[in-house]
Amino acid sequence: MRTNLLATKLHQPAPPPKRVQRPLLIQRLNEGLESGRQITLVSAPAGFGKTTCVSEWVNAVDCPVTWLSLEPADDDPGRFFTYLVAALQRVDANLGREIEGVLRSGQLPPSEVISTTLSNDIQELEGRFLLVLDDFQVIQDRFILQVLEKLVANLPQPLHLVLLTREDPPLPLARLRANNQMTEFWIEGNFHRDIPLGMFMLQDIALAIVTTWLYNSTEGSLLIVHLFHAASNTTLGVLPILPMDTGGQLRPLWIAVGLLWVVAVGIVVVNGPVRLSRRRATDE
Repeated sequence: MRTNLLATKLHQPAPPPKRVQRPLLIQRLNEGLESGRQITLVSAPAGFGKTTCVSEWVNAVDCPVTWLSLEPADDDPGRFFTYLVAALQRVDANLGREIEGVLRSGQLPPSEVISTTLSNDIQELEGRFLLVLDDFQVIQDRFILQVLEKLVANLPQPLHLVLLTREDPPLPLARLRANNQMTEFWIEGNFHRDIPLGMFMLQDIALAIVTTWLYNSTEGSLLIVHLFHAASNTTLGVLPILPMDTGGQLRPLWIAVGLLWVVAVGIVVVNGPVRLSRRRATDE
């Protein structure tokens, strides 16, 4: 590896001591790997634990893993491919040797040469390995994307590419989906997907009671209703009561729904069902 490269970019981040366990997600990642698909795409906003989860996953896979953490400065062809070759050479020192020599001379090979050379070099390997590109959303340079598009279109068999990103990467995703070549995870941590239907219905009914009471008690003030809705959403986002994945614990959310029902029942007992009717609000 070249001495002027930042070594930490080529090392897998260490998982934090306290982290949310995601056994079912890791199971799905393993299933995608075992299925023979050659690409894994994990897309979610910042702070949703993409890097931590995938880092935990690759620690347990039974094949070599090389990691490249990207940053905005890497959206430059010369810099990107220098780091990419360095990452690949952590698996095998001969990968990308020819391209590395050209890059050291300050020149940039044509996109077709880069993609073909990397593909041929990787194809000569005997065993499978994982290449993880973290924060891939920073890559927007058209030349880089052209090379990756060509590489993805004809992925060499030993390579399993893992992309961690905050947005849809500008790659031919539709074709990859149609050919069943990709395992993808979108917006990991979207808690609605993980709430049982019964709990979700109970939560919505209780919210409807409280919202209706607020609307009728304030002479139809939509402002108060919107403020309540915004406050409830903010509370759910701040307090640690939501499961961030299917392996999360639902007990705190059950407690939150239970408290919401205590408020809803209290409203009905104190004010009666009339206060919740539309006729009552109209008559007043």
